[in-house]
Amino acid sequence: RFEAAFSGFATEIPWFFFGALLFGMMATETGLARRVAALLLIRVGNSYSNILLGMILLSFMLTLLVPSGTACVVIMASIAIGLLQAYGYGHGSNIARAMFITLTYTAGLFDKMVIAGPASILGRGLIMRTANVDIYWSQWFLAYLPLSLITILAAWRIVLWLYPPEQKTLSGGKEYLAEQLRQMGPWTGAEKHALFLMLATIALWMTDSFHHISPAMIGLGAGFVAILPKLGVLEFDCIKKVNLMAVFFVATAGSLGQVLMQTKALDVLTKVIFAWMAPLLHGQYLQVLVPYWT
Repeated sequence: RFEAAFSGFATEIPWFFFGALLFGMMATETGLARRVAALLLIRVGNSYSNILLGMILLSFMLTLLVPSGTACVVIMASIAIGLLQAYGYGHGSNIARAMFITLTYTAGLFDKMVIAGPASILGRGLIMRTANVDIYWSQWFLAYLPLSLITILAAWRIVLWLYPPEQKTLSGGKEYLAEQLRQMGPWTGAEKHALFLMLATIALWMTDSFHHISPAMIGLGAGFVAILPKLGVLEFDCIKKVNLMAVFFVATAGSLGQVLMQTKALDVLTKVIFAWMAPLLHGQYLQVLVPYWT
């Protein structure tokens, strides 16, 4: 029936994602994300180890401001290319390999550890619908926080081991970042306004277990405030830049889950999978590893 086939559009899942996209546009369209990135990296020093750690920390911070792993990669890649040119290292160098592997790997991970990307937003929505359990933004963030910290340290040490630098101390990076900040000029009103709106939104997300306002409503509300005349920081034309196909994808994925349940196709699939797994599920470690790889 129509109600089942398009049920995903009548849930908060796609609209949470739509609000998250508008939320991220506040940081990218105003230039706030690039300024935050330059301000952080200029403080980490000139050693290869510190620069690599700075990029991982930046990836985590940008996930909070720009809820899209793809957008984070774009922002960080442009900065990384400029830094590599300033350092005098480029194609084929271990420093370049380490930077780009780090920024792509961590951006793809952190938007799962924070309710930011389509996978985490969709996963939260499906858990709430099928298990009838409320999941707050703050709960998800705190539950993943230990893993986020382990990922930061592990990625840093592993990449340092896999890609030893041609030169441990690098020169020219600070000058490049200082020039970038000089070109940006002083903080603009739009950047300050965007920073205020974003910090207010994150504060509401972090305290949603107290006020019980849905994180989807907070995200969508922040996105709409961002495009309101005088109150917002985005022009209405910015909505035309939003990738609505990604929103439709999240909605149809939710719809497909409902279709699978109503047609009992999910029961058939589950029986086949569990029939294969059942003989292997012995002991607590296998009960984690077997379903994960399945």
